[in-house]
Amino acid sequence: MHLVASLVGGVRGAENGSVSFLLRGTTTVSTYYSDFEATQQFPGASVPLDSNGSLVAYVAALVDVLVYDSLGVLVREFVAGAEDAAIEVISPSFTGVDYTSGATGTQKPTNLEKVLDSWFTSAGAPDFKVLFNGVATSLQLAFSTTFFNVRNYGAVGNGVADDGAAISSAQAAATAAGGGTVFFPPGTYRITTALPLAANVAWLGSGGQSSKLAVDSAVGAGAVTLPGNPAGSMSSISQLWIKAINGANPGTLVTYSAASSGEYHFTDCLLGNDLICNSSLYAGAGGTAALKSVFTRCYLKLTAGLSQLIISDGAARLEVRDCDLINANAVGATMVDCADNGLFEGNRFDWSAAAAGPGIRYIQIAPTAATVAIFGNVFVANFVMACTAIFNTLAAPFRDCVEYGNTFGNMASSAPGCAAYGYTTDGYAALGAAMQYNGHQTRLARTELLPGVVAAAVTVDPKQYGSSTVSRTGGVNLTVNASKGSLGDRWTLHVINTSGGAITVIGGTNIIFDPGVAPLPVNNNGFAEVTLQWLPTAGSVGNWYQIAKAVLS
Repeated sequence: MHLVASLVGGVRGAENGSVSFLLRGTTTVSTYYSDFEATQQFPGASVPLDSNGSLVAYVAALVDVLVYDSLGVLVREFVAGAEDAAIEVISPSFTGVDYTSGATGTQKPTNLEKVLDSWFTSAGAPDFKVLFNGVATSLQLAFSTTFFNVRNYGAVGNGVADDGAAISSAQAAATAAGGGTVFFPPGTYRITTALPLAANVAWLGSGGQSSKLAVDSAVGAGAVTLPGNPAGSMSSISQLWIKAINGANPGTLVTYSAASSGEYHFTDCLLGNDLICNSSLYAGAGGTAALKSVFTRCYLKLTAGLSQLIISDGAARLEVRDCDLINANAVGATMVDCADNGLFEGNRFDWSAAAAGPGIRYIQIAPTAATVAIFGNVFVANFVMACTAIFNTLAAPFRDCVEYGNTFGNMASSAPGCAAYGYTTDGYAALGAAMQYNGHQTRLARTELLPGVVAAAVTVDPKQYGSSTVSRTGGVNLTVNASKGSLGDRWTLHVINTSGGAITVIGGTNIIFDPGVAPLPVNNNGFAEVTLQWLPTAGSVGNWYQIAKAVLS
């Protein structure tokens, strides 16, 4: 409400005259109120003035005020009301400036003009519209064509109702619109059959702990299937927890098949992490190169069963980045099984809880047609069972993984003996056109320490380490045996002699020193360093051959 202050003190010449209130710029009569609370409303046409030419009047709009004398002659005309720049706004929603201190912040005075201009700056279009693809569009229309809330299609999200049909309807609407976001507000969305993830559709939750897609089925249907979407299409699931509910094991949560195609992204999601799922979290059969799945910043956890967390079959493409992969079982076998076309970067593999069962493998590969790349991952050792970080199941691994920058932590010190690398058969296949062996680069940064060696022979492990240091503290001759290597791998042997006398170092299993300096003589308190490389030999898989002159003292 706005007081017409000019009339309160009276208008000279308008004693006992009258006043009219017209809506600004029109001939339409406005109304006025005799009190600020607007309890007394009167028409604004020919309102009488008192003997002082005055009137107490409040208006709720911008009005033209026409003042007449007692004979009906117009004596004054002016505009009353308030414009947006003169209306003060103090709110926690808007930033203003304190009149006294000049401090800027919310709950400080600003004006309506600035508030409305803030909307225009944010939305990009006048009349409370937003720019949508460059076109001024109402919010209702903008959201209805891109944002499909499953609650608007009948989903309840209470963990009791079957929300599968409602979710399917929301996705169908997004597909009909050419693509869009299917939104899951906080809640538990129970489904009893697996839902396909359509092409060019994004499922968006409100955070993994808030929005849950919970499958309630023991028929092995799982929760999500990856259908045969067109090549080049992309679909995604973000900020959603995919799990089981009500005690029924649903089988594999995310399933693909030979018909699956297109690209699928899982970002900031939780998979499993419940007490029910005891099947794989992502698996299928007949994966082809037409399928690509990408997991980024996800948390994948199994707490029951012997299943792998992830199985990538055949030529299907798989990328796993910055994820936590955890098997909290008391037993285990393999955490991730990737045949070809795999990329694992910056992940944390944790199977430290396994307490019984067969020896466990964190990543199992069999790359026969394409390379598997494993970069910058962390492997947490198991101290009860023998474990291997990277295992190649090929009998003759002539095609191996590209691997570097991984951290194997305390695997070598675990009680049953955990290793960084493993093969069905050590060494490599015969040389030929198919030979494409890339080796294991993380081993170069790992040093094996064997202190206090008194025995006549010692076995070192260049398969796992780029250098081995043997501290000889007793005896004379020392035979050094070595594990097999990979074609082209280099390895450095250090021998420190504090036995009290001169010793000789002899190449044993898989080691060929330079005949000109074999055996290696090392003086008391002396040191020997030899650089060797794993190279092929006639009739066998190879040996560690000395490739640099030994440093002796």
